[in-house]
Amino acid sequence: MGGNITDRTGVAYVGSACGQDNIIGRWRAYADSGHGGNKELRHNNSANLLFSILELTSPALGLDAVLALEANLKKRLHTREFGPNRN
Repeated sequence: MGGNITDRTGVAYVGSACGQDNIIGRWRAYADSGHGGNKELRHNNSANLLFSILELTSPALGLDAVLALEANLKKRLHTREFGPNRN
């Protein structure tokens, strides 16, 4: 599953989620901390983050395929060049 986090300034971050906790687990981590462990998002206030789902995938989709989807979304949305994605 590919998701997007945007702050109130319009800066976008793309991430993926899979496994038992899936997207709700990822979103809870970002909402609780404001950064979900991503050092480029540490300056954010979690109250200023907007979450959206960009693409749903099958729960059976393997990790490599999910990460490939995430990389493709980062490329298409330019979140490495103009956002906080560094990988």
